[in-house]
This record gives sequence, C-alpha cells and structure tokens, in this order.
Amino acid sequence: MKIRNGFVSNSSSSCFVCNCYGNGKDYTVEEAKEILQKMLDFTNEMFGYEDTFDKVFAEPQIGDMADVGFLTNWDDRWTKENVFGKLLILSASDNTIPYELYGLIESKFDAWREHLG
Repeated sequence: MKIRNGFVSNSSSSCFVCNCYGNGKDYTVEEAKEILQKMLDFTNEMFGYEDTFDKVFAEPQIGDMADVGFLTNWDDRWTKENVFGKLLILSASDNTIPYELYGLIESKFDAWREHLG
C-alpha cells in the first residue's frame, strides 16, 4: 500500500483526474461533491445500492505537488501539467466506487481514471 497524507492507494483504489478546468466547466470541490452525490443517489436508486458518499468517495481535492509526485511515481504518463491544479476524485477505499459511476464521472468531469493497484 502506498500512503500520502489524504491520498491512499491500495489494491483496487481509483483516482479520477478531471480535465474540466479551462473548458467552461470549472467546478469547485463543493460543486463536485454535490454532483457526485446526485450521481450516487441515481445509482443507488437504479441498482438498489445503499451507498453513502463517505463509503464511496474520499474528499475530492485539487491536485497539489504531493499528488503530482505520487501519480508521476505511479505512472510516468502523469505530469505536473495534467495533475497540478486539477480536480481529483478519489475512492474511499478499494473497490468502493460502483462501476456504474465510472462513465458518468468520466463524462461529466472530462476525467481519466487511474486504477491504483
């Protein structure tokens, strides 16, 4: 398991790096949380899940230099330009983000998913 303050990766955690900034779709962390909650409510309703936000997601954050270092060490395709200042959506733990949310998150936030495991 790799650990950084606020960013944990284990066998099956996920990180979505959102490229929505600069495309007229700038979301604050709070706005992103509201959108993610709506998506989660939808999947709970559609698939009979009973997931809570805190069970599924870690606190969304804006990528800082520690995140840049972590992701560039994980996979060299990540660079400062595509991590620093970007909205990061993280799983709370391994396998906590329902698969049905992947496409919704990727589409809404123009995001790439990194499987950290």
